[in-house]
Amino acid sequence: MPASVDFNNAGVDRNGLMYILTNGNNPVSLYTINLATGTPTLVSTKTVTGLPSTTDAVTWGDITNDPTTNRVYCWYHPSPAPASNLTGLYEITNISSANPALVKVGGAQTFTMGSLFFNDRGELFGYGSPSLGTNQDRVFAINKATGAVSQFGIPDQAVSQSDGCECTFRVSLDRQVSVPVIDIPKCGIDSFNYIFTARNQTLAIINNLTFSDTLDSRLSYTNNPALLQTQLRTIFGSGATVTISSFSGGTNNVINVTGMNIPSGANSFNLTVKVDANRFASAAIISQQAYLKGISAVLGGPNEPSNNPNTFRSKDPTTISINFNGSKCLPPLASNFINNP
Repeated sequence: MPASVDFNNAGVDRNGLMYILTNGNNPVSLYTINLATGTPTLVSTKTVTGLPSTTDAVTWGDITNDPTTNRVYCWYHPSPAPASNLTGLYEITNISSANPALVKVGGAQTFTMGSLFFNDRGELFGYGSPSLGTNQDRVFAINKATGAVSQFGIPDQAVSQSDGCECTFRVSLDRQVSVPVIDIPKCGIDSFNYIFTARNQTLAIINNLTFSDTLDSRLSYTNNPALLQTQLRTIFGSGATVTISSFSGGTNNVINVTGMNIPSGANSFNLTVKVDANRFASAAIISQQAYLKGISAVLGGPNEPSNNPNTFRSKDPTTISINFNGSKCLPPLASNFINNP
């Protein structure tokens, strides 16, 4: 990189290319660095119409890559220039061509964002402040289609500068529940699905992994192992092998799938669970976590716990609530019947 270049942002894509935007608008220069060689390359230069033309009044807060689309986003906040209708989120389009463009996403957003980062589901977040030029102390969710910003959680550590970093180019496992609350008669039987999504945000198939899950002993899997195996082999290869067993007083509450080859992208499958009210003494909230096992250390292995995608926390259990309605079921009384001749 030229010694005179001023920048405070960097982001890496799945191909191992780091992107850097120079501060200033005289013009803005986009560099890439191949992390395999460390060699920087000037990709293009561009003056953004409407931004100050000085070298120090335009600050590109951060730059980040969407692991689900490989699209690249950045954030402009003026420092110390006044706010303009160009403040906020940008996409760098035509990133792989000889003439990339900085395209404004949505309307003005007068926030300072020192950090941008994606999760492995393609959701965009930032760390910054709700005004320009002030200390950064909170997390924001950012709509990558409109540029709209909403605060996530409460203010925390205040810093004058920050930088975003994500670890999305890996293998992960989401666990969702089809019905988060089950209301069941006290003598009833019901069911719901766990929806698992195996995400591989690398460029290669990740081979020979094992999916493992142990249910609360009061719950049971109802899937036919042979049929489930046939279904999973269409996604995860012909070596995927399903076994369902019982553990710790449960019935069919353990499932293992060995020999899974996880393709790039997101691939989902459903497992059906039976709820038998007779196995519960009272209402319950049950937390469950499954695992992908056999992952290499470079991808965060060997074991990856499942993640609840409905929370901000990563790798946290997924909960379901079991509630009971009605009275305990009683046998029928003789007065309930009509004595027909």
